[in-house]
Amino acid sequence: MFNSYNRFIEDGLNVGISNAKNTDDNKQKNIFLQSFNPMLGKMEWKAQPDDYDYHQEIARAAFADMLHDTERNKLYYEGLKCAIKRKRESGEKVHVLDIGTGTGLLAMMGAKLGADKVTAIEEFGPMYNCAKKVIEANGYGDKIVVIGKRSTEVDELDERANILVTEVFDTELIGEAAIATFNHAHEHLLTSDCIVVPCEGTIYAQVVSSDLVAKWESLHPIVVNKSVELEVGHNAPEQSYSLALHDLQLSQLSTDNFKVLTQPVPVFHFDFNSVDGSRIPTDQQTVKTSTILNSGSCDAVFMWWDISMDSEKVCK
Repeated sequence: MFNSYNRFIEDGLNVGISNAKNTDDNKQKNIFLQSFNPMLGKMEWKAQPDDYDYHQEIARAAFADMLHDTERNKLYYEGLKCAIKRKRESGEKVHVLDIGTGTGLLAMMGAKLGADKVTAIEEFGPMYNCAKKVIEANGYGDKIVVIGKRSTEVDELDERANILVTEVFDTELIGEAAIATFNHAHEHLLTSDCIVVPCEGTIYAQVVSSDLVAKWESLHPIVVNKSVELEVGHNAPEQSYSLALHDLQLSQLSTDNFKVLTQPVPVFHFDFNSVDGSRIPTDQQTVKTSTILNSGSCDAVFMWWDISMDSEKVCK
């Protein structure tokens, strides 16, 4: 069950935690949580009890996974270190902007590395409050300003930042409105010569053959034990194929479970620095060809991405 953080108050359908308005005590308020129903294959809203603690959603979210991803955090640290050093060497004061700060980790990296000023933006109410407490507890309360809004709702800062650090990526790289976030930041919040960490990203695709993956698109018997097997009903369709996106870390899939059919191909490339001042395109389409390596049935297209933390390729 995958939960989103959309919460509705039935009185007036005020959307979101930060936008919910106070209502009279005698008016009934219902909290609805959006979640994915795997049986129906679609999102649905479920009413929650009056004492529902939405803060528990944070504990079940991916914030902890990111905080414990040592490799990721080290790369962000080195990328910020390179960016701040470059600005220092050019004689500039350093203003770091962290969009989607979460617990404030990247903002505190910027402060620790000697930025003159750090601005952190977080729209999710509970995380905004958490970030302020964490930043204060670590002694950076006087150096980091935390703004509780969506970044695209912030039209200006006291002074534009010359370094942007952000982690607004998902399994598809740009699915969390990353392009809109970058374009708005460049237009309203950043200097024309800002350094973005990460500075660029590339999406790759590769065609594979896999009996295991092919089974994900059709109904099959389930073996409970040696003597019990659940058969597909007699009225089940013989073929029930559909295009679907499966969110799976490729490192979790053994190489014995698939055979590559083509060379990996870079499908899209994004320049987050926007050096020439142009906006990142939102409607780009590409047609790619790839060298065939092996014969076999096309059962899936693997997709992944990588990002570069430093435009000078010192960090990646």
